[in-house]
Amino acid sequence: MKKNKTEKLSVNSVVQRNPAQEFSKIDEEIIMLNVNKGEYYALNDVASRIWEMIDTPVQVNDLLNKLIEEYEIDTQTCQQDTLRCLEDFRNKSIIIIENE
Repeated sequence: MKKNKTEKLSVNSVVQRNPAQEFSKIDEEIIMLNVNKGEYYALNDVASRIWEMIDTPVQVNDLLNKLIEEYEIDTQTCQQDTLRCLEDFRNKSIIIIENE
């Protein structure tokens, strides 16, 4: 899979965790340290759920469908918030994205 920051992230993109990213789950919160950037991250509950769901490659559209069902949220809000979260993950270099 490619990790190109110039690729457009869309509902057709396939995303997964960067396997080099170390993390720990403490209670319901995901904590991680990006050694390359020297940054520490603590994910909120929804971002932690997204992180859990991308342990293997998944198309963003499939991810959205699962989140809509789990959180009973409208499609537009879910798509905007999820794409924003994934862009944040991309900017931190903690996910890999492949566009179809």
